[in-house]
Amino acid sequence: KEVRSELCVPITLGVKIIGVLALQSTRLEAFAKHHVSALEMLVDQLAIAIENARLYAEINQRVQELKSLNEIGQAINSTLNLQETLTLITDHTTRLMNVAAASLALRDDETQEVRFAAAFGEGSAAVIGLRLKLGQGLAGWVAATGEPVIVPDVTKDARFFAEVDKSSGFNTRSILSVPLQTKGQTIGAIEVMNKQDGEFNHEDQALLQALAVSAATAIENSQLYEQK
Repeated sequence: KEVRSELCVPITLGVKIIGVLALQSTRLEAFAKHHVSALEMLVDQLAIAIENARLYAEINQRVQELKSLNEIGQAINSTLNLQETLTLITDHTTRLMNVAAASLALRDDETQEVRFAAAFGEGSAAVIGLRLKLGQGLAGWVAATGEPVIVPDVTKDARFFAEVDKSSGFNTRSILSVPLQTKGQTIGAIEVMNKQDGEFNHEDQALLQALAVSAATAIENSQLYEQK
């Protein structure tokens, strides 16, 4: 309430404005042109410092993600029990992606269905064992097409299968789903629901696809072992 004058200078990085540095004073006409010049010199250095900090945080996040992917790969390849492998995948996926729930559907070419073989997180009990026609639901669509999908609002996507929410009581808001592929074949799909902070983006998609590579190999190895 006591502020009488203010000086604002944009913080720019190239042609992009990334913020504003504001000074306030309780005095009238507290700022002059030399204050603007001084502040402009300061924000040039500030912009570089902010960008360096952002890049460091981004690199650190990538390092942590790679570390997590390596640990997950070791965990899911530590067993040849198929159901245990599937459970480990959805468990670790939920934690890595920071989501409310994750589920994994396997493709059955004989029946032309997808079967939700594992799930973890909110409402997961109602999902396990569910069968949908190949192409039905987002997981079924991904398993049929072999294409990833990001749906920020499931109420606006006709592919979303809402019956699961009705039986589980879980409220799905957004979904990211990627195919499980090995040797050029799509064997299923893994999907994550309701990111805890923000919306799903292409970086999330790339991370889940990287995890799906290890997951698909582990699933195939477990299936081959159980067929012996």
